[in-house]
Amino acid sequence: MVVVLAEMTAIASPEFATKNMHHLAAQIPAIANGSNLAQVSKNLAAIGATPAEQELINTWVVIAIALYHHENLATLPIDLAAASEHDFADQKPLPIYLPIYKSMAELETLVLGLAIALCCRDRFSPRDFISNCCDYLGKYVDCLAAQGASLQTDQLGITAIDRLDQLFRQLWQKLQLVQKLVNQGQSALVARSQLGANSLCFGLYCLLSTADHPQLVRVRLAQFMDSADHMEPGDIGAIGSDDPISMLSPDLTTMAGINVRIGIAALAAVYNGVILENESSDQQIMRSGIEMGDRLLAYWSGVYEPEFNQIDFYPAITAADLLRRRC
Repeated sequence: MVVVLAEMTAIASPEFATKNMHHLAAQIPAIANGSNLAQVSKNLAAIGATPAEQELINTWVVIAIALYHHENLATLPIDLAAASEHDFADQKPLPIYLPIYKSMAELETLVLGLAIALCCRDRFSPRDFISNCCDYLGKYVDCLAAQGASLQTDQLGITAIDRLDQLFRQLWQKLQLVQKLVNQGQSALVARSQLGANSLCFGLYCLLSTADHPQLVRVRLAQFMDSADHMEPGDIGAIGSDDPISMLSPDLTTMAGINVRIGIAALAAVYNGVILENESSDQQIMRSGIEMGDRLLAYWSGVYEPEFNQIDFYPAITAADLLRRRC
């Protein structure tokens, strides 16, 4: 947890970190208390972030939520939902109220969150991640259909579950292409031309093709991704930008995109267990990221006073199923 947040703050601009670090840290209790992406984003709306800053904020929230809730993959779609409560209301009463993701951008957040969670569970395999990710997303869509997800149609006459299924199939094709490019050993130039410079899938290609070399992952992300990281507000995302359904309906863009460079670099850091620094790394930002990671870890491990800060203090951690009630 410390590694990921420190890596993210090392890549973010010092201006962004200085301006928003304390706002982000203040949301850790909300994440620990079960707030999902939509609720945390609402809490942070008062910051008045620019579109580019909003991508960074979304990425931080996605990573933090995936870190905290990595043990329960079944509820990850709920924790990372960018939907308000009414999006759940038209489903039949269920043990778990799964949200219906409405855009490619939302599916991307779920892919990144799943990868972070698998790393925390020591189950992230560069060779098998694409297959596991497609299986996970397929089960999510099937579960929604089986549970009686919304059959109401939008202005285009398409039901929510059909729209999600089309988005999933489109993403599935791109993920399979990522795996093919990695297996063939194709260059980053070829991968960028086929996947799109700022797409999450190109970021996954950079990671999966050189997973054991996080510095190389970072270099390739910086070298081959456009300066306007990922997508602009209102864009459905690089993966789904050619989808006529998503292009025609502005209601599908329920959240801004994630910052791919930061998300993938953070994923590479947690997979390898290292914090990458460079000459431009701001040491104060790095320390702030480590402090936020420590605080998130403290909440997750059940420390009674997570606000307690002492330089040589680290909580004792054990597996949850080993804890017993005191008689």
